Amino acid sequence: MEEPPPYDRFRSHPEQQDLRDSVHEFARDVIRPAAPEYDEKEETPWPIMKQAHELGLDTYSYGEEYGGGGVTDMVTQMIVTEELSWGCAGIAVAINATGLCATAIQQCGTQPAHSAIEPRFCARRRNPEDVADLLELEIQVKVEEEHEAFSLA
Repeated sequence: MEEPPPYDRFRSHPEQQDLRDSVHEFARDVIRPAAPEYDEKEETPWPIMKQAHELGLDTYSYGEEYGGGGVTDMVTQMIVTEELSWGCAGIAVAINATGLCATAIQQCGTQPAHSAIEPRFCARRRNPEDVADLLELEIQVKVEEEHEAFSLA
């Protein structure tokens, strides 16, 4: 098979295109119209975050075995983030916030940490009461100096 020219090496897969279209539709129909109001009031967009959660847009990067979407490749994650940010960067950050935890847990977490934490993030319905429950999580960091690494337990 012939190598494509350098400018044509990245082509998204049909699944990525479908996901991009779905997220773009959500950003266009839900996020963009509401963004100015939430920005003006300086309020957290809980209704939008609930809708995003129902679509799995805040849990897609968690493992399927924990209730997430199982999307682990960075290109697909960037596609989702780009489309959410097209709607409103601030709301996109609010929706993607648990993804920061997902990355740390996936890369450094022990199996007990995965089992204890990831399902809790995936089950949240994204309202103030649910977030308070997540704040009670206790995470221990074990520094492994001989390997210059750490793990989350």
